Amino acid sequence: ENPDYILTAKPHWGLRAADGKLVWKNNFYWMSAINPEVQDMIRDLTLEVCRNYDIDGVEYSDRIPAMPVEGGYDSVTVSLYKAEHGSAAPPQDYSNTAWKRWRADKMNAWFRSVRDSVKAYDPNLNFSSSPSVYPWCYHEYLQDPYTWMNEGICDDIIPQLYRYSYEEYLSTLTASLQNYPNHRHAYYAGILMNVGSYIISEDYLMKALQANRERSVKGEAFFFYEGLRKNSNQLGNKLKATYYQDWATLPFRRGAIWRPKAGIIHENSRAVTATEGWTAYTGNIPLHNGQCYNASVNSDDTLTYHADLPENAWYNVYLYVNKHYKATTRAKILITHLEGTDTVIVNQKNPSIPGWTKVATVYLREGLRQPVIRLVTDAPDGAYVFGDAAAVLINRHRSFEGDPAAIQPMTPDQILPDSPCLLSTWPNPFNSVLNIRVNLPERGWYSLSLWDISGREVMHIREAFMDQGSFQIRVDCQNLSSGIYFLTLKGPGLYTSRKILLLK
Repeated sequence: ENPDYILTAKPHWGLRAADGKLVWKNNFYWMSAINPEVQDMIRDLTLEVCRNYDIDGVEYSDRIPAMPVEGGYDSVTVSLYKAEHGSAAPPQDYSNTAWKRWRADKMNAWFRSVRDSVKAYDPNLNFSSSPSVYPWCYHEYLQDPYTWMNEGICDDIIPQLYRYSYEEYLSTLTASLQNYPNHRHAYYAGILMNVGSYIISEDYLMKALQANRERSVKGEAFFFYEGLRKNSNQLGNKLKATYYQDWATLPFRRGAIWRPKAGIIHENSRAVTATEGWTAYTGNIPLHNGQCYNASVNSDDTLTYHADLPENAWYNVYLYVNKHYKATTRAKILITHLEGTDTVIVNQKNPSIPGWTKVATVYLREGLRQPVIRLVTDAPDGAYVFGDAAAVLINRHRSFEGDPAAIQPMTPDQILPDSPCLLSTWPNPFNSVLNIRVNLPERGWYSLSLWDISGREVMHIREAFMDQGSFQIRVDCQNLSSGIYFLTLKGPGLYTSRKILLLK
Protein backbone atom coordinates (compact mmCIF):
# COMPACT_ATOMS: atom_id res chain seq x y z
CA GLU A 1 0.00 0.00 0.00
CA ASN A 2 1.12 3.53 -0.75
CA PRO A 3 -1.46 5.90 0.78
CA ASP A 4 -1.09 9.61 0.22
CA TYR A 5 0.14 11.99 2.90
CA ILE A 6 -3.33 12.62 4.34
CA LEU A 7 -3.88 8.93 4.99
CA THR A 8 -0.36 8.64 6.33
CA ALA A 9 -1.20 11.28 8.93
CA LYS A 10 -4.77 10.03 9.46
CA PRO A 11 -4.80 6.28 8.71
CA HIS A 12 -8.21 5.84 10.34
CA TRP A 13 -9.68 8.10 7.64
CA GLY A 14 -8.99 5.52 4.95
CA LEU A 15 -11.80 3.71 3.16
CA ARG A 16 -11.40 -0.04 3.54
CA ALA A 17 -12.80 -2.98 1.62
CA ALA A 18 -14.11 -6.19 3.20
CA ASP A 19 -10.60 -7.70 3.04
CA GLY A 20 -9.26 -4.84 5.19
CA LYS A 21 -7.26 -3.20 2.40
CA LEU A 22 -7.49 0.45 1.43
CA VAL A 23 -9.86 0.96 -1.48
CA TRP A 24 -8.06 1.92 -4.70
CA LYS A 25 -10.29 3.17 -7.51
CA ASN A 26 -9.79 5.74 -10.29
CA ASN A 27 -6.04 5.58 -9.66
CA PHE A 28 -6.09 6.84 -6.08
CA TYR A 29 -6.93 5.79 -2.54
CA TRP A 30 -10.18 6.99 -1.01
CA MET A 31 -11.09 8.42 2.36
CA SER A 32 -14.27 7.24 4.05
CA ALA A 33 -17.09 9.66 3.25
CA ILE A 34 -18.96 8.38 6.31
CA ASN A 35 -16.19 9.08 8.83
CA PRO A 36 -17.34 12.15 10.84
CA GLU A 37 -13.80 13.58 10.88
CA VAL A 38 -13.56 13.40 7.09
CA GLN A 39 -17.01 14.94 6.79
CA ASP A 40 -16.05 17.77 9.14
CA MET A 41 -12.88 18.49 7.16
CA ILE A 42 -14.73 18.83 3.84
CA ARG A 43 -17.49 20.91 5.43
CA ASP A 44 -14.95 23.19 7.13
CA LEU A 45 -13.02 23.66 3.88
CA THR A 46 -16.25 24.51 2.08
CA LEU A 47 -17.30 27.10 4.65
CA GLU A 48 -13.79 28.56 4.74
CA VAL A 49 -14.09 29.27 1.02
CA CYS A 50 -17.59 30.74 1.49
CA ARG A 51 -16.40 33.08 4.24
CA ASN A 52 -13.14 34.23 2.66
CA TYR A 53 -13.69 34.38 -1.09
CA ASP A 54 -15.99 36.13 -3.52
CA ILE A 55 -17.78 33.11 -4.96
CA ASP A 56 -21.18 32.60 -6.59
CA GLY A 57 -21.84 29.19 -5.11
CA VAL A 58 -20.57 25.72 -4.28
CA GLU A 59 -20.49 22.78 -6.68
CA TYR A 60 -19.43 19.29 -5.67
CA SER A 61 -18.62 16.83 -8.45
CA ASP A 62 -18.56 13.05 -8.90
CA ARG A 63 -16.18 12.76 -5.92
CA ILE A 64 -18.16 14.51 -3.16
CA PRO A 65 -20.13 13.04 -1.59
CA ALA A 66 -19.16 9.66 -2.98
CA MET A 67 -17.38 6.46 -2.06
CA PRO A 68 -16.69 3.31 -4.06
CA VAL A 69 -19.36 0.72 -3.34
CA GLU A 70 -16.61 -1.73 -2.37
CA GLY A 71 -15.81 0.36 0.72
CA GLY A 72 -17.34 0.89 4.12
CA TYR A 73 -15.44 -1.65 6.18
CA ASP A 74 -13.14 0.75 8.01
CA SER A 75 -13.38 0.64 11.79
CA VAL A 76 -15.25 3.95 12.13
CA THR A 77 -17.96 3.09 9.60
CA VAL A 78 -18.35 -0.41 11.02
CA SER A 79 -18.76 1.03 14.53
CA LEU A 80 -21.47 3.42 13.32
CA TYR A 81 -23.28 0.59 11.57
CA LYS A 82 -23.12 -1.70 14.60
CA ALA A 83 -24.47 1.05 16.85
CA GLU A 84 -27.60 1.20 14.69
CA HIS A 85 -28.01 -2.55 14.08
CA GLY A 86 -27.78 -4.19 17.48
CA SER A 87 -24.02 -4.81 17.24
CA ALA A 88 -24.43 -6.72 13.96
CA ALA A 89 -21.58 -6.25 11.48
CA PRO A 90 -22.19 -4.95 7.95
CA PRO A 91 -22.85 -7.55 5.24
CA GLN A 92 -19.70 -8.89 3.60
CA ASP A 93 -21.40 -8.49 0.23
CA TYR A 94 -20.80 -4.82 -0.60
CA SER A 95 -23.64 -4.92 -3.16
CA ASN A 96 -26.23 -5.86 -0.53
CA THR A 97 -29.24 -3.60 -1.19
CA ALA A 98 -29.84 -2.50 2.42
CA TRP A 99 -26.11 -2.00 3.05
CA LYS A 100 -25.85 0.24 -0.02
CA ARG A 101 -28.88 2.23 1.09
CA TRP A 102 -27.49 2.75 4.61
CA ARG A 103 -24.19 4.11 3.32
CA ALA A 104 -25.86 6.36 0.73
CA ASP A 105 -28.23 7.74 3.37
CA LYS A 106 -25.29 8.64 5.61
CA MET A 107 -23.75 10.67 2.81
CA ASN A 108 -27.12 12.23 1.96
CA ALA A 109 -27.54 13.40 5.55
CA TRP A 110 -24.07 14.95 5.50
CA PHE A 111 -24.74 16.62 2.15
CA ARG A 112 -27.95 18.13 3.53
CA SER A 113 -26.07 19.49 6.56
CA VAL A 114 -23.49 21.16 4.32
CA ARG A 115 -26.23 22.79 2.27
CA ASP A 116 -27.85 24.10 5.46
CA SER A 117 -24.51 25.52 6.64
CA VAL A 118 -23.80 27.22 3.31
CA LYS A 119 -27.29 28.70 3.04
CA ALA A 120 -27.20 29.85 6.66
CA TYR A 121 -24.04 31.79 5.92
CA ASP A 122 -25.36 33.31 2.69
CA PRO A 123 -28.66 32.19 1.12
CA ASN A 124 -27.58 33.78 -2.17
CA LEU A 125 -24.88 31.15 -2.70
CA ASN A 126 -25.96 28.47 -5.17
CA PHE A 127 -25.58 24.86 -4.04
CA SER A 128 -25.01 22.44 -6.89
CA SER A 129 -23.67 19.03 -7.89
CA SER A 130 -22.23 17.48 -11.05
CA PRO A 131 -22.49 13.74 -10.34
CA SER A 132 -21.93 10.85 -12.68
CA VAL A 133 -24.96 9.51 -14.51
CA TYR A 134 -27.67 8.03 -12.29
CA PRO A 135 -28.29 5.16 -11.45
CA TRP A 136 -24.78 4.05 -12.45
CA CYS A 137 -23.29 6.50 -9.94
CA TYR A 138 -25.40 4.98 -7.16
CA HIS A 139 -24.41 1.41 -7.88
CA GLU A 140 -20.70 2.24 -8.29
CA TYR A 141 -20.15 5.20 -5.91
CA LEU A 142 -23.30 5.36 -3.76
CA GLN A 143 -24.05 8.84 -5.13
CA ASP A 144 -27.78 9.53 -4.87
CA PRO A 145 -28.62 12.62 -6.97
CA TYR A 146 -32.18 11.36 -7.37
CA THR A 147 -32.70 11.98 -3.65
CA TRP A 148 -30.67 15.19 -3.66
CA MET A 149 -33.07 16.80 -6.10
CA ASN A 150 -36.30 15.33 -4.71
CA GLU A 151 -35.42 16.47 -1.17
CA GLY A 152 -34.18 19.92 -2.18
CA ILE A 153 -30.57 19.38 -1.17
CA CYS A 154 -29.24 20.72 -4.48
CA ASP A 155 -30.41 23.87 -6.23
CA ASP A 156 -29.50 22.33 -9.57
CA ILE A 157 -27.92 19.22 -11.04
CA ILE A 158 -25.30 18.85 -13.81
CA PRO A 159 -25.02 15.15 -14.73
CA GLN A 160 -21.75 14.27 -16.43
CA LEU A 161 -23.06 13.07 -19.80
CA TYR A 162 -19.53 12.53 -21.05
CA ARG A 163 -19.65 10.58 -24.31
CA TYR A 164 -17.41 10.60 -27.37
CA SER A 165 -20.16 10.48 -29.99
CA TYR A 166 -23.45 12.27 -30.48
CA GLU A 167 -25.39 9.00 -30.67
CA GLU A 168 -24.07 7.92 -27.26
CA TYR A 169 -24.72 11.38 -25.85
CA LEU A 170 -28.33 11.45 -27.04
CA SER A 171 -29.03 8.02 -25.57
CA THR A 172 -27.47 8.99 -22.22
CA LEU A 173 -29.30 12.34 -22.12
CA THR A 174 -32.66 10.73 -22.82
CA ALA A 175 -32.19 8.12 -20.10
CA SER A 176 -30.85 10.64 -17.59
CA LEU A 177 -33.77 13.03 -17.96
CA GLN A 178 -36.20 10.28 -16.99
CA ASN A 179 -34.69 10.34 -13.49
CA TYR A 180 -35.51 14.04 -12.97
CA PRO A 181 -39.08 14.49 -14.30
CA ASN A 182 -39.90 17.33 -11.90
CA HIS A 183 -36.60 19.19 -12.13
CA ARG A 184 -36.12 19.98 -15.80
CA HIS A 185 -35.79 23.65 -14.86
CA ALA A 186 -32.78 22.81 -12.67
CA TYR A 187 -31.14 20.27 -14.99
CA TYR A 188 -28.06 21.27 -16.96
CA ALA A 189 -26.10 18.94 -19.21
CA GLY A 190 -22.44 18.18 -18.57
CA ILE A 191 -20.72 17.82 -21.96
CA LEU A 192 -17.25 16.43 -22.63
CA MET A 193 -15.58 19.14 -24.71
CA ASN A 194 -11.84 18.61 -24.35
CA VAL A 195 -9.69 16.06 -22.56
CA GLY A 196 -6.18 15.11 -23.61
CA SER A 197 -6.03 15.20 -27.40
CA TYR A 198 -9.80 14.83 -27.77
CA ILE A 199 -11.84 17.89 -28.79
CA ILE A 200 -15.55 17.62 -29.51
CA SER A 201 -16.43 18.26 -33.15
CA GLU A 202 -18.43 21.33 -34.05
CA ASP A 203 -21.12 19.12 -35.59
CA TYR A 204 -21.46 17.01 -32.42
CA LEU A 205 -21.57 20.12 -30.23
CA MET A 206 -24.33 21.79 -32.27
CA LYS A 207 -26.42 18.60 -32.34
CA ALA A 208 -26.01 18.13 -28.59
CA LEU A 209 -27.22 21.66 -27.82
CA GLN A 210 -30.13 21.26 -30.22
CA ALA A 211 -31.11 18.03 -28.46
CA ASN A 212 -30.88 19.80 -25.10
CA ARG A 213 -33.14 22.65 -26.14
CA GLU A 214 -35.70 20.29 -27.69
CA ARG A 215 -35.93 18.60 -24.27
CA SER A 216 -36.12 21.89 -22.30
CA VAL A 217 -32.54 21.63 -21.06
CA LYS A 218 -31.55 25.29 -21.06
CA GLY A 219 -27.87 25.21 -20.21
CA GLU A 220 -24.63 23.27 -20.23
CA ALA A 221 -21.36 22.88 -18.37
CA PHE A 222 -18.28 21.91 -20.37
CA PHE A 223 -15.39 19.70 -19.35
CA PHE A 224 -12.84 21.21 -19.93
CA TYR A 225 -13.45 24.87 -20.75
CA GLU A 226 -10.04 25.08 -22.46
CA GLY A 227 -11.71 23.53 -25.50
CA LEU A 228 -13.47 26.82 -26.16
CA ARG A 229 -10.12 28.39 -27.07
CA LYS A 230 -8.62 25.54 -29.10
CA ASN A 231 -8.17 25.90 -32.87
CA SER A 232 -8.27 29.71 -32.78
CA ASN A 233 -11.43 29.88 -30.63
CA GLN A 234 -13.40 27.76 -33.10
CA LEU A 235 -15.91 26.30 -30.63
CA GLY A 236 -16.17 29.45 -28.55
CA ASN A 237 -16.90 31.56 -31.61
CA LYS A 238 -19.46 29.05 -32.87
CA LEU A 239 -21.34 29.05 -29.57
CA LYS A 240 -21.30 32.83 -29.39
CA ALA A 241 -22.74 33.05 -32.90
CA THR A 242 -25.49 30.49 -32.25
CA TYR A 243 -26.87 29.21 -28.96
CA TYR A 244 -24.97 31.64 -26.73
CA GLN A 245 -25.48 34.86 -28.65
CA ASP A 246 -27.92 36.32 -26.10
CA TRP A 247 -27.24 37.32 -22.52
CA ALA A 248 -28.64 34.66 -20.17
CA THR A 249 -29.94 35.10 -16.64
CA LEU A 250 -29.69 32.22 -14.20
CA PRO A 251 -33.07 30.77 -13.15
CA PHE A 252 -32.10 30.51 -9.49
CA ARG A 253 -31.37 34.27 -9.43
CA ARG A 254 -35.05 35.01 -10.17
CA GLY A 255 -34.18 37.23 -13.12
CA ALA A 256 -31.66 39.36 -11.20
CA ILE A 257 -28.17 40.05 -12.53
CA TRP A 258 -26.17 38.77 -9.58
CA ARG A 259 -22.78 39.79 -10.93
CA PRO A 260 -23.01 42.55 -13.56
CA LYS A 261 -20.46 42.17 -16.32
CA ALA A 262 -17.39 44.22 -15.48
CA GLY A 263 -16.59 45.48 -18.93
CA ILE A 264 -12.96 46.12 -19.79
CA ILE A 265 -11.82 49.73 -19.75
CA HIS A 266 -9.26 50.07 -22.53
CA GLU A 267 -6.57 52.70 -22.09
CA ASN A 268 -7.41 54.25 -25.47
CA SER A 269 -11.20 54.34 -24.94
CA ARG A 270 -13.44 57.32 -24.24
CA ALA A 271 -13.70 56.14 -20.63
CA VAL A 272 -10.04 57.06 -20.07
CA THR A 273 -8.60 60.55 -19.86
CA ALA A 274 -4.92 60.73 -20.84
CA THR A 275 -2.61 63.72 -20.67
CA GLU A 276 -0.46 64.43 -23.71
CA GLY A 277 2.65 62.59 -22.52
CA TRP A 278 1.16 59.11 -23.04
CA THR A 279 2.02 57.31 -26.29
CA ALA A 280 0.90 53.99 -27.77
CA TYR A 281 3.24 51.02 -27.30
CA THR A 282 3.04 47.69 -29.18
CA GLY A 283 6.29 45.96 -28.20
CA ASN A 284 6.86 42.30 -27.41
CA ILE A 285 5.61 42.31 -23.81
CA PRO A 286 2.40 41.08 -22.14
CA LEU A 287 -0.30 43.31 -23.61
CA HIS A 288 -4.07 43.32 -23.52
CA ASN A 289 -5.56 43.67 -26.99
CA GLY A 290 -2.14 44.15 -28.57
CA GLN A 291 -1.14 47.54 -27.20
CA CYS A 292 -0.81 49.78 -24.17
CA TYR A 293 0.32 53.33 -23.30
CA ASN A 294 3.57 54.43 -21.73
CA ALA A 295 4.95 57.70 -20.44
CA SER A 296 8.28 58.79 -19.01
CA VAL A 297 8.65 58.61 -15.25
CA ASN A 298 8.23 61.90 -13.38
CA SER A 299 6.66 63.57 -16.40
CA ASP A 300 3.61 64.69 -14.40
CA ASP A 301 1.34 62.76 -16.77
CA THR A 302 -1.80 61.01 -15.56
CA LEU A 303 -4.09 58.32 -16.94
CA THR A 304 -7.58 58.36 -15.40
CA TYR A 305 -10.02 55.45 -15.83
CA HIS A 306 -13.77 56.02 -15.46
CA ALA A 307 -16.21 53.19 -14.71
CA ASP A 308 -19.99 52.79 -14.96
CA LEU A 309 -21.13 51.47 -11.57
CA PRO A 310 -24.59 49.82 -11.43
CA GLU A 311 -25.10 50.08 -7.65
CA ASN A 312 -23.63 51.22 -4.36
CA ALA A 313 -21.40 48.30 -3.47
CA TRP A 314 -17.96 46.89 -2.86
CA TYR A 315 -15.95 46.43 -6.04
CA ASN A 316 -12.74 44.64 -6.98
CA VAL A 317 -10.40 46.78 -9.06
CA TYR A 318 -8.19 45.03 -11.62
CA LEU A 319 -5.33 46.22 -13.80
CA TYR A 320 -3.62 44.48 -16.69
CA VAL A 321 0.00 44.63 -15.52
CA ASN A 322 2.73 44.79 -18.17
CA LYS A 323 6.32 43.62 -17.85
CA HIS A 324 9.16 45.63 -19.42
CA TYR A 325 12.83 45.83 -18.55
CA LYS A 326 12.74 49.66 -18.68
CA ALA A 327 9.59 49.98 -16.59
CA THR A 328 9.51 51.27 -13.03
CA THR A 329 9.33 48.87 -10.12
CA ARG A 330 7.06 51.32 -8.29
CA ALA A 331 4.24 52.47 -10.54
CA LYS A 332 1.79 54.48 -8.45
CA ILE A 333 -1.93 53.85 -8.87
CA LEU A 334 -4.46 56.01 -7.03
CA ILE A 335 -7.80 54.34 -6.26
CA THR A 336 -10.62 56.79 -5.49
CA HIS A 337 -13.48 55.49 -3.33
CA LEU A 338 -16.19 56.76 -1.02
CA GLU A 339 -13.92 57.60 1.90
CA GLY A 340 -10.95 59.00 0.00
CA THR A 341 -8.02 57.78 -2.07
CA ASP A 342 -5.74 54.78 -1.60
CA THR A 343 -2.31 54.39 -3.18
CA VAL A 344 -1.25 51.06 -4.68
CA ILE A 345 2.31 50.38 -5.87
CA VAL A 346 2.82 47.94 -8.77
CA ASN A 347 6.10 46.47 -10.03
CA GLN A 348 5.98 46.78 -13.83
CA LYS A 349 9.56 45.64 -14.37
CA ASN A 350 9.35 42.25 -12.67
CA PRO A 351 5.73 41.60 -11.65
CA SER A 352 5.11 38.28 -9.95
CA ILE A 353 2.33 37.52 -12.44
CA PRO A 354 1.98 39.69 -15.57
CA GLY A 355 -1.54 40.20 -16.86
CA TRP A 356 -4.74 40.73 -14.91
CA THR A 357 -4.06 41.56 -11.26
CA LYS A 358 -6.46 42.60 -8.51
CA VAL A 359 -5.11 45.77 -6.91
CA ALA A 360 -7.89 46.81 -4.52
CA THR A 361 -11.34 46.16 -3.07
CA VAL A 362 -13.17 49.42 -2.36
CA TYR A 363 -16.68 50.74 -1.75
CA LEU A 364 -18.02 52.86 -4.62
CA ARG A 365 -21.17 54.85 -5.24
CA GLU A 366 -23.31 54.02 -8.27
CA GLY A 367 -23.16 56.30 -11.30
CA LEU A 368 -21.90 56.66 -14.85
CA ARG A 369 -18.29 57.53 -15.68
CA GLN A 370 -17.09 57.51 -12.11
CA PRO A 371 -13.33 58.26 -11.83
CA VAL A 372 -11.96 55.22 -10.01
CA ILE A 373 -8.35 54.64 -11.12
CA ARG A 374 -5.59 57.16 -11.78
CA LEU A 375 -2.14 56.11 -12.92
CA VAL A 376 0.55 58.73 -12.26
CA THR A 377 4.15 58.87 -13.43
CA ASP A 378 5.67 59.80 -10.07
CA ALA A 379 8.21 56.96 -9.67
CA PRO A 380 11.70 56.65 -8.11
CA ASP A 381 13.22 54.33 -10.72
CA GLY A 382 12.95 53.02 -14.28
CA ALA A 383 12.39 54.94 -17.49
CA TYR A 384 8.69 54.36 -18.15
CA VAL A 385 5.30 53.84 -16.56
CA PHE A 386 2.92 51.62 -18.53
CA GLY A 387 -0.86 51.89 -18.67
CA ASP A 388 -3.01 49.09 -20.07
CA ALA A 389 -6.58 47.90 -19.60
CA ALA A 390 -8.52 48.01 -16.31
CA ALA A 391 -11.75 46.52 -14.97
CA VAL A 392 -14.06 47.11 -12.01
CA LEU A 393 -16.16 44.11 -10.89
CA ILE A 394 -18.72 43.98 -8.10
CA ASN A 395 -17.66 41.98 -5.04
CA ARG A 396 -20.61 39.88 -3.93
CA HIS A 397 -18.78 38.49 -0.90
CA ARG A 398 -19.03 41.90 0.72
CA SER A 399 -21.97 43.36 -1.22
CA PHE A 400 -24.96 41.18 -0.56
CA GLU A 401 -27.78 41.32 -3.05
CA GLY A 402 -31.36 40.84 -1.96
CA ASP A 403 -34.82 42.26 -1.92
CA PRO A 404 -34.52 46.07 -2.13
CA ALA A 405 -37.19 46.22 0.55
CA ALA A 406 -35.03 44.20 2.94
CA ILE A 407 -33.47 47.43 4.24
CA GLN A 408 -35.84 50.36 4.57
CA PRO A 409 -35.29 53.80 6.13
CA MET A 410 -37.87 54.39 8.85
CA THR A 411 -40.19 57.38 8.73
CA PRO A 412 -40.12 59.87 11.66
CA ASP A 413 -43.40 58.58 13.08
CA GLN A 414 -41.95 55.05 13.25
CA ILE A 415 -38.97 56.12 15.36
CA LEU A 416 -39.28 56.22 19.12
CA PRO A 417 -37.41 59.42 20.09
CA ASP A 418 -36.97 58.34 23.70
CA SER A 419 -35.35 55.02 22.77
CA PRO A 420 -31.52 55.05 22.81
CA CYS A 421 -31.36 51.39 21.67
CA LEU A 422 -28.97 50.94 18.74
CA LEU A 423 -30.11 47.41 17.95
CA SER A 424 -33.47 45.74 18.53
CA THR A 425 -35.31 42.71 17.16
CA TRP A 426 -38.82 41.34 17.01
CA PRO A 427 -40.31 38.91 17.67
CA ASN A 428 -37.92 37.36 20.16
CA PRO A 429 -38.14 34.36 20.26
CA PHE A 430 -38.77 34.20 16.51
CA ASN A 431 -39.60 31.55 13.93
CA SER A 432 -37.62 31.69 10.65
CA VAL A 433 -38.04 35.43 9.91
CA LEU A 434 -36.22 37.98 12.06
CA ASN A 435 -37.02 41.70 11.98
CA ILE A 436 -34.17 43.99 12.99
CA ARG A 437 -34.20 47.70 13.75
CA VAL A 438 -30.89 49.58 13.77
CA ASN A 439 -30.46 53.19 14.90
CA LEU A 440 -27.25 54.52 13.41
CA PRO A 441 -25.84 57.56 15.22
CA GLU A 442 -23.66 58.69 12.33
CA ARG A 443 -22.79 58.06 8.71
CA GLY A 444 -20.17 55.35 8.24
CA TRP A 445 -19.28 51.69 7.69
CA TYR A 446 -21.48 49.20 9.51
CA SER A 447 -21.39 45.44 9.78
CA LEU A 448 -24.29 43.29 11.00
CA SER A 449 -23.70 39.58 11.73
CA LEU A 450 -25.34 36.59 13.41
CA TRP A 451 -23.29 34.21 15.59
CA ASP A 452 -24.06 30.89 17.26
CA ILE A 453 -23.23 30.08 20.88
CA SER A 454 -19.87 28.55 19.89
CA GLY A 455 -18.71 31.91 18.52
CA ARG A 456 -19.06 30.91 14.85
CA GLU A 457 -20.40 33.48 12.42
CA VAL A 458 -23.37 31.77 10.76
CA MET A 459 -24.67 34.71 8.72
CA HIS A 460 -23.03 37.91 7.50
CA ILE A 461 -26.20 39.95 7.12
CA ARG A 462 -24.88 43.25 5.88
CA GLU A 463 -21.68 45.23 5.48
CA ALA A 464 -22.06 48.60 3.82
CA PHE A 465 -21.63 52.33 4.06
CA MET A 466 -24.88 53.62 5.56
CA ASP A 467 -26.29 57.03 6.33
CA GLN A 468 -27.29 58.22 9.78
CA GLY A 469 -30.80 57.22 10.77
CA SER A 470 -33.06 54.31 11.63
CA PHE A 471 -33.53 51.30 9.38
CA GLN A 472 -35.53 48.09 9.38
CA ILE A 473 -33.99 44.87 8.06
CA ARG A 474 -35.86 41.63 7.43
CA VAL A 475 -33.74 38.46 7.52
CA ASP A 476 -34.80 34.97 6.43
CA CYS A 477 -33.32 32.42 8.87
CA GLN A 478 -35.21 29.32 7.71
CA ASN A 479 -31.93 27.48 7.03
CA LEU A 480 -30.77 27.86 10.64
CA SER A 481 -31.42 25.34 13.37
CA SER A 482 -33.33 26.21 16.53
CA GLY A 483 -31.18 27.65 19.29
CA ILE A 484 -29.60 30.71 20.87
CA TYR A 485 -27.85 33.24 18.62
CA PHE A 486 -26.16 36.60 19.07
CA LEU A 487 -26.75 39.52 16.72
CA THR A 488 -23.85 41.98 16.53
CA LEU A 489 -23.62 45.48 15.10
CA LYS A 490 -20.23 47.10 14.47
CA GLY A 491 -19.70 50.65 13.33
CA PRO A 492 -17.69 53.84 13.88
CA GLY A 493 -16.68 53.68 17.53
CA LEU A 494 -19.44 51.25 18.51
CA TYR A 495 -20.02 47.56 19.08
CA THR A 496 -23.28 46.19 20.42
CA SER A 497 -24.92 42.78 20.52
CA ARG A 498 -28.28 41.24 21.26
CA LYS A 499 -29.20 37.71 22.34
CA ILE A 500 -32.02 36.13 20.33
CA LEU A 501 -33.78 32.77 20.36
CA LEU A 502 -34.86 30.86 17.24
CA LEU A 503 -37.69 28.37 17.81
CA LYS A 504 -39.08 26.20 15.02
